[in-house]
Amino acid sequence: RKQLAMGGQQSCCCAADKDSEKLVPVSALGSGAGTTDEAYSQAAQAADQEPSAFHGAPTAASEAPAAAAPPAEAKDRSPVAEPPAPAKEEVKKAEPAAEPKAATSPPLQGFIKGNEFIVRIERSLETNIGLNLDALDEESAFVDGILPGSIEAWNQAHPSDPRLQQYDRILGVNGLRGHTDTLLREMRQNAVWDLVVHRPIEVKISVDCAKNPTLGLDLKYSPNGGSLLISTVSEGAIREWNQSSSSSCKVGKHDRVIEVNGVRGTARQLLDTATNVTTLDLVILHFA
Repeated sequence: RKQLAMGGQQSCCCAADKDSEKLVPVSALGSGAGTTDEAYSQAAQAADQEPSAFHGAPTAASEAPAAAAPPAEAKDRSPVAEPPAPAKEEVKKAEPAAEPKAATSPPLQGFIKGNEFIVRIERSLETNIGLNLDALDEESAFVDGILPGSIEAWNQAHPSDPRLQQYDRILGVNGLRGHTDTLLREMRQNAVWDLVVHRPIEVKISVDCAKNPTLGLDLKYSPNGGSLLISTVSEGAIREWNQSSSSSCKVGKHDRVIEVNGVRGTARQLLDTATNVTTLDLVILHFA
């Protein structure tokens, strides 16, 4: 681990860790065929639909007995035999219609807690997924970028549904949570993903490097990724901002720096932009 100066002589410093053993490169969903761009929850399991129609038992009409004709007046006035009563037709109770097999509906989609929501994605295993993932925090898969492929096509075909987008954090896949390796394995092996997604909000912070010699951020990054992952916040400018700001957003673990002084780019570019400056204007993704 080495200290990287952010701000030159009036430096705003932070610790940056580029550990090749820990960092999962962007495009972490590579398939065995060399594709470099190859989801929640039990609460989102499929719900059964009601049968589409109710089949009532048909009513069988009974035949009304025919009116007896008045007896003809015979000359000998012999009694006229009454006609036999019509046979009572047995009304058969209709067998209830077979209940249609309950159909399985897609998982419930929408917000479940705070900025977490559920989204279903179906893809072709033969098509590039078009997804760059960053697995630095070991508890989630961070969407670093969406490229042409199955995800982009799915989003375009379902504009009114919850969708996956850049900077989302995938917390669960098909009911599984835990280590990022578990999530990535589930995504590789399945064409249908039920994802728990955490969407961040952007926080803007301006730091005067003359007054704040250190940011107090412990950072991790993947050189080709587009963000700097905050591991811890210690004594420094960011902790002071957390304490003094009236905002409910407090920068902390799992948040990410995505812009420095108006520049967005690779992690390396972000760090370079923060060198030899007197002011740092930061845009940070905050996962509330």
